[in-house]
Formats: sequence, C-alpha cells, structure tokens
Amino acid sequence: MELGAGTRGAIMSKREERLFRSQTTRNANHIFSRDEAVQYTLEPDGELSDLEIEDEEDLDYEEDDNDLDWNPPVDPSLEYNVDEDDLPLSSLTHVHIVNRSASPPPYPLVASVISDPSTSGTATPFQSSSSREFRWRKQNFESPDVTWKSSLPPPPPEIPTPIEYFKQMFDDDMVERILFQSNLYAMQKEGVQLKVTNKEMGQFLGIHMLMGIIKQSTMSQHWNRATRFPLIADVMPRDRFKTLRRFFHANDNHLAVPKGQDGYDSLFKLRPVIDGLQASLTKIPAEERQSIDEQMVPFKGKLRFKQYLKDKPHSWGIKIFSRAGASGIIYDFEVYTGKSSVSVTELGQEAEVVLRLAEEIPRNKNFKLFFDNYYTSIPLIR
Repeated sequence: MELGAGTRGAIMSKREERLFRSQTTRNANHIFSRDEAVQYTLEPDGELSDLEIEDEEDLDYEEDDNDLDWNPPVDPSLEYNVDEDDLPLSSLTHVHIVNRSASPPPYPLVASVISDPSTSGTATPFQSSSSREFRWRKQNFESPDVTWKSSLPPPPPEIPTPIEYFKQMFDDDMVERILFQSNLYAMQKEGVQLKVTNKEMGQFLGIHMLMGIIKQSTMSQHWNRATRFPLIADVMPRDRFKTLRRFFHANDNHLAVPKGQDGYDSLFKLRPVIDGLQASLTKIPAEERQSIDEQMVPFKGKLRFKQYLKDKPHSWGIKIFSRAGASGIIYDFEVYTGKSSVSVTELGQEAEVVLRLAEEIPRNKNFKLFFDNYYTSIPLIR
C-alpha cells in the first residue's frame, strides 16, 4: 500500500519524516507494507511518537458503540492490538497499532478493572473478563517476598503403628457415635438389640479395609472353606458380619430433612463421618505447596449424584473436590452431590470451590496454591 503525504504529516514527527523522505528518495516506487508503515510511526520503545495529551480532563473515556468516529484516548503505557491484519493504513488509529518487537517486553501486562458504559460508569469487583471490563497496562515487575513463613514439625521419635495412624483420622468419638447409631437403628427398624461393642465395631471396620485389599468375587468367599482368609474369618463369624452391615448407621434417620425442603442433605446419613474426617484432616501440619483438583471414588451402584468423567482412570463414581499437598496427603475435601448443592455467586461455581477449600490455609504465611484451568478465572485470581 502507498502512504500519502497527508497521512504522513498527520502522524509523523519531523525526524521520522526526514527518515521517510530519505528512504522514498532512493526508491520512489517502493510500496510500504503495513508493518513497515507502523514501524515509521513508532518510537524505538514502542510508544506513539508525536501524539501528546495536553489535559487529561479533556479526554472522553466513554465509548459509544453507535459512534463510528469514536476515538479512544491514548495512554502511552498501554499496548494495543488488532485482529484485522488486512486493514488499510489510512484507517488505522492508535488503538490498532501494536509494538511488533520480536522480543517480549521486559515487563508484565497487569489487568485493572475498568467500567463498562452500560454499568453507569462503575466497575463491580467480580466481572467476566471481557475487553471492556479489563484494561491491560505495562508495569515494571517487582518480585514479591514469597518466602514460606511456616514450617513442618520434626518427625516423631518412633514411627506410629497403622492403628495409631488410623485413629488420627477415625478417632474413638467417631467409633462411639457409629456404635450408638447402629444399636439405635436396629431397635427402630426391627426392635432387636444389636449389642455391638466398641471392640467389635473396630473389627468390623478393619474387615472392610482388608476386603478392599484382599479382593474376592463375593464377601462370603472370605469364609468359604476353599477360599478362606484367616485374618477375616477368624476375627468375626460371617453371619455376625452380615448383621452388622445390615444395621450399620452413622446418623439418626428421624432427624433427616425430607427431600425438597430447605436443609435437605444428600449426605445426611454419612454427614457425621464426613465432618469428623474433615476436622481430623485440617489438624495435619500443612505443606508449603498444595493443589486443588477433583478425584473419583470408584462406584457403579445406584446413586443420584454418581458422576461419569471419561478422562479419569475410574470413569464412574463419586466426585470429590480435594486440597492435597505435594506429598499426596489430603488436607480438606468436599463431596460433590450435584449443581443444586453448590452455592454459586458472581465468581462462579468453580471459583467458589477453590475459596471454600482454601479457607483453612493459614493466612500471611506464603503458602503456594495451585489449580488448573477448570477453576481459573481473572476474578478468582484478583
């Protein structure tokens, strides 16, 4: 495209015009590309060369979509870009000009919320990241102090036994609650006395964990003569194990809120166990680097909030949002029971999950929290 003399005088400084004339004198028939033309209108540092702002109060910051001649004010600290690479040079304005330097700028682009003309000139704290609501500015980067200001306790003098580790998560109070509720349910359901003891309930829970490691096609095979597993069969008779499974309970059914009413909880029957586990996990000394993500508990039975995630190792199951450390230890979790069970604000459902799981992280200690693009948004980062 050719650059006319009228356009040159409007956008070029004297020094640039002399450079332009010396170039065109050598080759009068030279046709300037868009990038070459833009290069002549920019100073080496990428700012506009000859456009000065005399009085900032005279600038009109309100955009009118119906005004075709609307020309936004120039801020030398802004970097502008354009998607239409085939625009004629005569139609280019300073909002289209971009510094096309091959090397990236030595400063970050910082987003600050600006007002949308449709919102009466005020910007709300949390908005979607549209071009009208965020203005990216060049700003010198100052590295903050990210030194971790917490620490982990020294290792114990003796390694705890497996049962001691288990009781840190599943303490005696929780076992006592399950013991009481199971006896209560047996009386409510069939008027029988279950007479389960604390020791027997501990054995019952331990058998279930062993069955998750030593797997057989049916539970009864652990007691069958050909496939008998002594660590299970010698601890509890088969019929007694089935009776405990039948009446196993952790909460009083008479206190449950009916479905459809305010306060209904899909996890009511397990709520004491979930709350107890969450309280125990938050007592574990936290690592510096933690991550929030979802995980699947494999399950293919009948359940209203069962999920299917094709990209997970176990596609069918119960989805749990969890916050874990770099070592793999979980510090907090939240069971997903459907969209209706998750509070949604202007931040969005995914951002609310991050904020809820991060509530127990000690403040002002420079912990590092990671999460992937499923949860990430500009309002959440702000």
